[in-house]
Amino acid sequence: MQRYPLKLFFKDYYASGGIIAAVLADVFLWIYISLRARTLGDLAFLHYTIHFGVDFIGAWTRLLLLPALGLLIIVVHTGLGYWLYGQFKDLARFVLLSQVVFCGLIIVSAIALFIIN
Repeated sequence: MQRYPLKLFFKDYYASGGIIAAVLADVFLWIYISLRARTLGDLAFLHYTIHFGVDFIGAWTRLLLLPALGLLIIVVHTGLGYWLYGQFKDLARFVLLSQVVFCGLIIVSAIALFIIN
């Protein structure tokens, strides 16, 4: 595939808007978890199911894997979106905007974990 100029890639509103929204969501998640984790003790509930209740307990620092996963999603989707942008603009835009949805789902799961705790 032919490389697309990076400057033109970031001038696209869908591409830059998706990346900025996902990064802001991930920054919010880092701040939210770091502020709310202070209220927890040494252990936190990390997984909950309807049938069994709490089934995974661990150190509260494991909650920081959620924003790290969000950062990984941002990096992979941005790279994939840039790689696809030269020939498949619509698909690249879909990939870049879907990362916002994934980061939003991670935020919802983090808030749910703090409600459980």
